[in-house]
Amino acid sequence: MDNKKYIIVMGPTGVGKSDLAIEAAQFLSGEIINGDVGQFYTPFGIGTAKPEWRNEPVTHHLFDVIDEPIDCTVVSYRSMVQNALDQVWSKKRIPLIVGGSGFYLQSLFFPPLSFDDADHAHVSEVSIDSSVEKTWHNLKKYDSERAAQIDPHDSYRIDRAFEFMINSGKKASFFNPIYNPLCGQGLVIFCARERTELYDRIDARVLHMMQSGWKHEVELLLDTPWENFLLRKKLIGYPDIIKYLRGDTETQDFESVVTEIQKKTRHYAKRQSTFWRAFEKKVQPYMINNNLVLKTVNLSLENSRQEFMKLIKDFCDVT
Repeated sequence: MDNKKYIIVMGPTGVGKSDLAIEAAQFLSGEIINGDVGQFYTPFGIGTAKPEWRNEPVTHHLFDVIDEPIDCTVVSYRSMVQNALDQVWSKKRIPLIVGGSGFYLQSLFFPPLSFDDADHAHVSEVSIDSSVEKTWHNLKKYDSERAAQIDPHDSYRIDRAFEFMINSGKKASFFNPIYNPLCGQGLVIFCARERTELYDRIDARVLHMMQSGWKHEVELLLDTPWENFLLRKKLIGYPDIIKYLRGDTETQDFESVVTEIQKKTRHYAKRQSTFWRAFEKKVQPYMINNNLVLKTVNLSLENSRQEFMKLIKDFCDVT
């Protein structure tokens, strides 16, 4: 495809991205590329809201591509996405990257700088709290800009930020990546909803996940390497269910566990929206060449689906 175009459909969890993306892919004869880190992993299905991608009417890429409990770096992700884009373009089709993992999707525009891990000092050289959230607040005191970019529960990136400061004597935000987007023209659509409606959808979806066998999915992962991996990665809901099954909670009332997962998912959705606003601001100075278009569609509005499809059609010059 000479005029390479791609579409990214972002948005908070539970907003309704997947259905819209599949409708658009069908209309465009396009193909879906996964942008949700949890859906890379073969054993995680119900708890990540992974689509039945093999049975969908359009081709899907980068689902169930990791079969062992290993981290997928943003460097690896960007490389995998580029390969998938090339595959789709070779068939003269439009790729639609769909997901809510903002940090990974951001790497498609701002690839991370590489550092020599051997040169890193131990985080223990800095006075930090053992609690991840308290450590994040401590990071915020040193470098509020970098802290705003990190999930307060992401111990790995919080620790890395401290390591950068230890070794360089500079704030971690000093190492912000340089704008280097994927080739081609991009349309990024952020799907939003009114907060009350979104939160109701999230609560209902968590209940549906439980009814669909999420707890049993987690039971099958106990006493395997995946158990510690999930506890370390902190994919929403999985650690809560593991701790419940292990009797490592203050309550044996599973309804309370479900309520807690709903609350954490709502908080995550809020952070995803905050991330989008920061991303918009960060990428704005680089949009002068018209190779990137950013749009927000409020799916709570009556004609939102038509607006979404019009953006797709106009961008791809189809009727």
